[in-house]
Amino acid sequence: MAHVTEYTCSGCGLELVNDGRAFVWNEETDMTEDFLILMSTCQKFYGAEISGNVNETYCSECERYVKVYSITEVLGCIDDACDVVMRGIENHIREHGRKLSKLKDIRKRSQYSISEEDGHYVVRIPEFESFYYSNYLFPEMSKEEVIEDALNDFHEEIGGLIESYEKRHQGYLDSHYLVVDNTGRPKDEFDISEKVRCPECGSEINKHVDGQLPCPRCGGRIFGLGTFYD
Repeated sequence: MAHVTEYTCSGCGLELVNDGRAFVWNEETDMTEDFLILMSTCQKFYGAEISGNVNETYCSECERYVKVYSITEVLGCIDDACDVVMRGIENHIREHGRKLSKLKDIRKRSQYSISEEDGHYVVRIPEFESFYYSNYLFPEMSKEEVIEDALNDFHEEIGGLIESYEKRHQGYLDSHYLVVDNTGRPKDEFDISEKVRCPECGSEINKHVDGQLPCPRCGGRIFGLGTFYD
């Protein structure tokens, strides 16, 4: 179960998230993937050559978010693990952008297939495998009405997905990335006052975000709202 705390500054409105996110580097894809630690995601650690955790913080000088990837485990002989993880981050961002472009192309083309199965019309989008529409509950619908409803549902579904992808992709682009090697540090060691340096301007910034710390942008007070995820 993951505990996600969303912080908001009462003064300037800055929003930060502390979700205990982890990451792994996938040797096959040469990409670094970050994720919430849930029962369904724990298997990502198995066989991972490099793994660790991710913190979100902020640099007031650059006025940009900073995502700090702390390496805690390296298996085998990997030289320059920090460079490997950074390259994996860049590859992941590019791949995310490619998937976003593909979704937009699929929405633009709206190609579909319609078949009759068990006396009902079924519409599928060949390039969007998760989409499926049937008039099972409304058998009186004509073929044309089924197609119209299916395409309306499809555009609503893929539109929501694209919006989510765009928000996440913009978050990638709006952030600086810092990779640090903490492989020699005990895993249970945690210092809320720990500092790091912004990879862009070199300013000293808090590595962690917490309600006990001032807002990294204006110095005001930040308040957190926590949510648990299974």
